[in-house]
Amino acid sequence: MIGGIVLNIFWAAIAYRSVRHTIEATPFVGNVLDDRGEVVIYDVQRGVTEFERHHKEPSAIPKFGRHIVFGLAPLYLILSRLLSSSFGANGVLLFLAVMSMPLALLFVSLLVRNYVLMVALPTRIEKERGKRVLVTG
Repeated sequence: MIGGIVLNIFWAAIAYRSVRHTIEATPFVGNVLDDRGEVVIYDVQRGVTEFERHHKEPSAIPKFGRHIVFGLAPLYLILSRLLSSSFGANGVLLFLAVMSMPLALLFVSLLVRNYVLMVALPTRIEKERGKRVLVTG
């Protein structure tokens, strides 16, 4: 349990760093902001589309590790059934835990990306430019 929590926190930091890199190293911000004098308009739909063009999502599991997980989990399911005298759910629970961890990491990265694009970025732009930022969508 603690390992999963630590992994999710670590993955949130990786996702945050990746999103910040895309925002700072690409022309993303310049393409999605419309400066209209006293206010800055930030169109979220156009922003997300533009962000997707520039962003390269990091993979939660390296390709080699993915092959190991996808190969060993079903093998463990079969072997535990064949080698045990009792019918149990240990193999199924392990398989679900192993297969759901990348999904949990995907949700963490989506949460971080949405927070940065829809909350943190407009707040930062407002502080930098000294103008109100209107988020439209």
